[in-house]
Amino acid sequence: MSKILDQLNKIQDNSTAPAIREKKVFCKATPQNWWQKMIFIKKNKIRIIYFIVFTIGLSLGLEYRKKNLVTPPTVSVQPDFQKVISSDIQQASLLMKNNNYKQAALIWSRLKNTLKTNSTVLINLAFAQKKLKHYQLAYTNLNKALTLEPKNSAILNNLGMLDLETKRFSFAVSNFKKALIKKPNSPEINLNIASAYEALEKNKLALKHYKIFYKMSLPSKKTEIVKERIYQLSLLQQQEGGKNND
Repeated sequence: MSKILDQLNKIQDNSTAPAIREKKVFCKATPQNWWQKMIFIKKNKIRIIYFIVFTIGLSLGLEYRKKNLVTPPTVSVQPDFQKVISSDIQQASLLMKNNNYKQAALIWSRLKNTLKTNSTVLINLAFAQKKLKHYQLAYTNLNKALTLEPKNSAILNNLGMLDLETKRFSFAVSNFKKALIKKPNSPEINLNIASAYEALEKNKLALKHYKIFYKMSLPSKKTEIVKERIYQLSLLQQQEGGKNND
């Protein structure tokens, strides 16, 4: 009987011991686990905050870079104005060769608005305007061209030709003289000043420049006309010389 009781007590002891041990372990481990959990949670919160701050900073940095990044200039496709201008010049020149000065003047005028400081365009526009008897406009454009290039003999020559046509012969002589300073061996300018001198009845000077033109020019219809003028002026000089001797 005593042996049975001992065995029962042992069984009771074995059955209750694990519960007590578990309780002791739980009681001892609970505070330690709680603080560890708190520390773990705090560390995780700090990591999350760091991650959020880093993400926000990164996104702000990328946005700033996008705004301040120097982008390369965009290349816009535009028409080749050089080709357009070249085509217009060829067309205007062809129209002038065909004596279509009205249409040529329109093209030169358009080119003048595009190439505002181009003296060649102004000279050609003035020439067409002279042919159309728009003398004041021609003077305006030639004087503007002369302002751009004061030493340009072509501009001075064209001004002289305009003076001849408007019968301002003294002004013509003045402009041709200036042009000859730049180009003394120009047959064309010598012929023009000879015509101006003849209009002023300064035959001796006219004869001088007609002879220069004739010597420097190749045979042509123009040289034949000048040859005849030289002959007539020479006769006139002889007659005037004979009168003076009488």
